[in-house]
Amino acid sequence: MAAFQEKQAAAAKTDRVSTTTAGKSQSSNPLPLCPANADPEAHPACPPGSGTPLKAPLSATVGAFRVDVGDALDSVKVVVVLEAMKTEVAVAVPRAFRGKRVVSLAVAPGDIVKAGQALLYCD
Repeated sequence: MAAFQEKQAAAAKTDRVSTTTAGKSQSSNPLPLCPANADPEAHPACPPGSGTPLKAPLSATVGAFRVDVGDALDSVKVVVVLEAMKTEVAVAVPRAFRGKRVVSLAVAPGDIVKAGQALLYCD
């Protein structure tokens, strides 16, 4: 199972890179994406712990973000849509995050996340 997940993640990453290099960036995010548990030296723009993480409620594939870096979460209802077993799961803004701003996105559309993994960071 782990080999399949690694192969699927590599294919999604390759697809994202080819889409971006074709001039069709999937995100208007001006900051680099910061993988969860990233090495701070490899990703100095947003080391782990920069802000409060909003974590995935389940293991799934990231479908689409409904917010971008700099957005305030006070009027937003859904932050990200995850896809698991042909079902879309809308991740709503927790009450504790209302009034905060998105500092960075920890994953990108197409990434596979585990339950409890950071999706984005707020401050």
